[in-house]
Order: sequence, then structure tokens, then C-alpha cells
Amino acid sequence: MIKDRISVRDLAEFNNKDGSLGGNILNSSRAQIGTLEHKRVQDSRGEGYLKEYSLKTSVEKFGIMLEIYGRADGIYSLDDPIVIEEIKTTKVDKISAPHLSQVKLYAYLYLIESSLKGVHYPGISIKLLYINIINREERIIKEYLTREELTIFFETQIDPYFLYLKGLKSWKDLRDTSLKELVFPFNNFREGQRDLSVNIFRAIRDSKTLFSIAPTGTGKSMASIFPALKAMGEGVVEKIFYLTAKTVGRITARDTINILREGGANIRSIVITAKEKICINKEFNCSPDSCPYALDYYKKLFLVINEILGIRDFYEENLKDLGEQYSLCPFELSLDLSNYCDIVICDYNYVFDLRVYLKRYFETKNKGFTLLVDEAHNLPDRLRSSYSCKLDRELIPPVLDILSPICKKTMNSLEAINSIMLDAIKSNSGEYTLFEEVPTDLIKALKKSCLNIEGNILDLDFKGKNLVIDWYFNTLFFIKLSELYTEGHCFVQVNRGGLGVTLEILCNDPSILFSKMLQKCNSHIFFSATLTPINYFVSLLIRDIDYEIVEIPSPFPIDNLKLIIRPDIKTTYKERSRYYSEVANIITKVRKSVSGNYMVFFPSYKYMDEVAKLIECDVLIQKPRMSEIQRAEYLNEFENKKSILSFAITGGVFSEGIDLVGDKLIGVIVVGVGLPQISIKNNILKDRYNYQFAYTYPGFNKVQQAIGRLIRHEDDRGVAILIDERFNTSQYRSLYPNEWSNSVVLTNDDDTIMTIKKFWE
Repeated sequence: MIKDRISVRDLAEFNNKDGSLGGNILNSSRAQIGTLEHKRVQDSRGEGYLKEYSLKTSVEKFGIMLEIYGRADGIYSLDDPIVIEEIKTTKVDKISAPHLSQVKLYAYLYLIESSLKGVHYPGISIKLLYINIINREERIIKEYLTREELTIFFETQIDPYFLYLKGLKSWKDLRDTSLKELVFPFNNFREGQRDLSVNIFRAIRDSKTLFSIAPTGTGKSMASIFPALKAMGEGVVEKIFYLTAKTVGRITARDTINILREGGANIRSIVITAKEKICINKEFNCSPDSCPYALDYYKKLFLVINEILGIRDFYEENLKDLGEQYSLCPFELSLDLSNYCDIVICDYNYVFDLRVYLKRYFETKNKGFTLLVDEAHNLPDRLRSSYSCKLDRELIPPVLDILSPICKKTMNSLEAINSIMLDAIKSNSGEYTLFEEVPTDLIKALKKSCLNIEGNILDLDFKGKNLVIDWYFNTLFFIKLSELYTEGHCFVQVNRGGLGVTLEILCNDPSILFSKMLQKCNSHIFFSATLTPINYFVSLLIRDIDYEIVEIPSPFPIDNLKLIIRPDIKTTYKERSRYYSEVANIITKVRKSVSGNYMVFFPSYKYMDEVAKLIECDVLIQKPRMSEIQRAEYLNEFENKKSILSFAITGGVFSEGIDLVGDKLIGVIVVGVGLPQISIKNNILKDRYNYQFAYTYPGFNKVQQAIGRLIRHEDDRGVAILIDERFNTSQYRSLYPNEWSNSVVLTNDDDTIMTIKKFWE
């Protein structure tokens, strides 16, 4: 028997989606502010009031056991009849059908629970309380329902959902049959690929967390997706989330799935693309009044969903086409179609970011979910950023200027925040000050500001509204982080001179919040070629979670890479200017020694530009903030020419995620050890851990990624040169991967050129 579960709220919404998409930007924020009103009302209730009362029941149909669960806001347990209360914060006078359904469902669940305890009520009263969050005006909808009425209502709510589950069950039966018969799509595994695949299958089967260090060429995408699908066929996995930070990673995952589909895997997959990128409306405005694709969305979707589900592979282009064909928002369509898909390919944010994660999947724990996390070396920085938030005082005056002719009350609340931040400058005049917690007076002022903006401003149209909205949502997230504040966070005041000050909730250790997110899934597979040193990544990613590690050797012959260390050249910030000409000379000589395409990676744009001035030939140079078209044009040069000298930034867009196979790239030079810039954030991280965690390890990871551009295929050969004296120290040598074991240390250009020529003979 198949088991499933759904919350009361989700069931109520499932049965009442028949209108347009909500263009109201308050939808995503009201719950946060409304929590305060819920607590105030609940605390005001008298004796016998049971708040946040958990309820659940199970029903079986079509061989499916469905658990319906939730928490009623309040129950008047001493009243006769019993009253079930649901509290909603709103500004709209219209009664919401999902809200009414929700409180009725709670009433039925309470009837069932009471009957199991031997108490048989003939009926229950429901109370739907709407509260205006600005003026606290209340509107009450109250109704008495008999046991028979509630039973009939419950059946009308679960029957459509069971039909939906029945359709999913039929699909899963077909899918699982195909996956049980699925065989590896190639005649042979690559070296190390089978071991990786077996370890991943076992980790998924046993609900484990696995860190896999798998070098380029292992075939990580196939080695992870294939065993995950086999586990799905065995009933271990319900849905697979393939997470990646780069567009190329999503493309690779989709290509891998299509290969398996051609081999007989009857599966649906979808690539989730950012709303801004996939939007097909003339303007980026999600209001039904401005977007025809949002208007009557659910009604239109209901009519065509079965036809659309004939497609197995959903991605940006065909989602846009479907949106145009059926007048549906492609982004919302992708989210709704993901319910029917077996594999969801998306950015990390849709699972881990507290602002945009897919609540339909990750609000509660789901034992059937598996996470496959590609290029996991990117996670620590991404998570620290996602779990941090700052308030910049310099943004307040522009917002005040916008609001001054509109609402004095809202201005006053912003001016109170401004005063608190100005007082902070007077009290703490150093470059930065660390605090153990966020000041309560600041949070009170921020909450008041959000209430005023929501109540008086956001429904209006005015010039500069986008800036006000940005401030509003950033403030909401700051409040949310203050409530989630952990030992991995700190509160920092940064003074930038004059009246410039930034207040930031800074995440140093993302493992605490990240582990809570991970616990909502059954198994987690992290893989990358550069998860070294592994203790660094484990420390920053997981807390109180058991894990296993598998390290796969490179499948490529070690002699295909000639790695040269040049410790005679110093690249530290203080010394680098003395060595510009030496760096330029070695680049020029290497390029002339053997004709081909070369990439040189620098630690900064300034360093790169200074060396470029000393190079006599044409240089293809990475520019700051390049568009996708400009990046493509940059890479196309390697496709069409055989004597390219390109300069790029270590850790930048061209230092990972690109494949220049064969003679498209024959040499890589990395100048410097890739250290992150010295900053307040990194120094705070250094003080919490050590210098290696803040600077050495992240820098070396970027160096590894840059070198990894060179050998992408078993037939690739190339020369890599690391320029910096620190690369020859025991600290850095202890970080070298196995495939660097044949490195040689040279201290002059002549020996370097001779070694390179000999390698290519």
C-alpha cells in the first residue's frame, strides 16, 4: 500500500484553486507578520482554550493510505458546543474559500479524534476570525455544523485529492516497472564510476548522507542519477532533486536524464528556471490585471493539465512555448508540473534559501526525497550568503524621500530606524563591532515599519515603489533571521565613515540551519571534484548528522598533466608589483614555446590589467559583470582559434563549469593562491575558526577549479603552472589532490620552457 500525507492547509488550497494567480506581493510576507497577531489573540483567550492543537487522521482509498494532519489555531474546549477557531490576518473583506475549508477540516478531525477517545459530539461550531493587521479590526464568521454535515464536507474534500493520488499511483507503477528493468546505458563504466554509483545507491537505500570526491571525468551526473533512479524503482525514493549552481550543470543533468530515458526509463523531469528569466509577459508584473498569463491561471490549467502531462521532459524553452500556447505563466506552470515529475533540476536556492525554497516540498519532513547536490564545493559561500542579511542606513533617506508625500506615519517608523542606526555610530565608533545578539529595540522598530508599509503603502502606485518594496522585503528577512538566530550567527555593526553604517546578521557557520533543512529529506549526496579538505566542508555543512565519505581516483592517466610549481615569484599584495614583469615574461615564453590556447588566472582585475599591459600580443580579457552573450562570445574564441591567450579571474565565471576539450585548451597558468579578499566578514570567520578556514581553503579550492579546466577527457593533455612561493610549502602541498603527485618545482624560465617542450615531444 502506498502511503501519503497532506496538511489541512494544503488540502484546502488544493480544492479551491480556481482563479487567477495572486499578484499581491504581500502573500509571501503576511504569515511572518501575522504570527505576531496570532500569538496576541491566542494569549488573550481564557481558560480551556487549546492553542496550536495538533490533529490528524488517516483514510484509505484505491490502495493509498492518506494521512491528513495540521494544527488548529485554537479550540474552545470548555464551550458547548465545542468551537474550532482559525485566525487569519488580512486586509481583504472577502471570505476566502480555502480559509473556510481549513477550519471545517479541523472541525472534522477533532470530531474523529474525540470519537476515538469515546466522546461523540453531535456537531461542532467553527469560527473563522479575520484580523486587520493595521487597525486590529476583527471580522468573525461563525457556523454550527452537524457531524453528518462535516462528514459529507470531508468526503468532498478528500475525493478529488484521492483521484489526483490515484493518477500519480498509476504513473508510478509504470515508472517503477521501467526503472526496475533499466540497465546502465553504456557498455562499460568509466574507471571509478561504478564504485561511485554503488556507494551512492547504498547511501540512498540506507537514508545516509554521503560526501563524494570525484574528479573530472568520473561521470558524476550519470553515477548519481542512475543509482537514484534504480532506488526509485525499488520504492526507496519518491522524488529526486538534482541541485546545481550553474546553468551548465542543469544542462548536463538534463542530457543525462535523456540518455536514460532513451534507454527505457519512463520518467518525467523538469528544470526550474528563475521567474525573471522565464517570464513571457511584456513587463515583469505578476498581477492578473497586467499579466494575461496570471489571469484565470488555475481554471486554464485544469482544462489542459492532462494533455501537458503527455510530455516527459520539461525545460525553459518548451515551458515558454506551453505558456504561450495555453496562456499560462511558465514559472508557475513549472512549479505545478513539478508535482507530477520524478526528477526536479534546479538551483540550490529552491531547496536551501529561506526566502525562495519550495515550501510545497520542504515545509515538513518527507521520507521519500533524495538530494543530489552537484558542485557542492560552492555550498559554504552560497549558504553563508543565504543565511545573512544586512541593513544599510544609506538606503533610508531615498526611501524617506519617496514616502514623504505619501504617508507620514510610515515615514515616522523609518525615521525611528534611522535614529537607532545613527545612535549606533555614536556608541561604537570603531571600524566594526561584534554583538552576541540583535538589539530588541531595532527589531521592534523594523516590525513596526513593515506593518506601516504593508498597511499604508504597498497597495498604492507611486514613483520609486520598487525601491520601497526592496527595502520592505529585505527588512522582513532581517526580522526572520533575528528569530532564527543561532550560535553560527553574529550581529555586526560596520562603520564606513561619516553617517554610513551597516547592521548585519552574519552567518559564519551555516551548518546549523542547513542541517535542519537537510533533515526534511531522506538522503543527501554531495559531490564535487574539489571537496578538499573534506573536514572543511563537513564542518560548514552538517551538524549532528552521520555521514560517509567516498573518494574516487581520477580516471585519467596521471602523466597527461604536467604540473609545474614556480615558487620564485611572489604574488602577495605587498610584493606583487615587483614581479609584474616576471609574470608577463613567463606567460609570453610559455605561449611561444608551444602554440595553442592558454588561460591565465589572476587574483584580481587590477593585477590582471597590470600584467596585460606588459604582454605584446593580443589578449582575450575577462571583463567585470559580463552578460551571458558576452561570456558565450569569450568561450567561442576557443572554438574557432588555436592560438588564444586569455586572462580570467580565479574563482570567476570561467574558472569552473566550462569544458574546453582536446586542443581547445593546452595550458593553464594560475597566478597566486586564490585567497579571498581580506574583509571584515572573512576576518570574523578567521576568528571563529582559523586562517585556513577563512582564506587558505577557499582560495585553494578556486585554484583547483581553475586547473580543472585543463584535463576534461581521457585523451586531453596539458601543462599547468602554479606561480607563488606558497604553493611549495608543506601546508599547500598537503592539499594537493592525488593527480598532482607528479608536480615539479622549477625556479627559472629556461627550465620551465625546456620541461614544457619535453612534455609535448
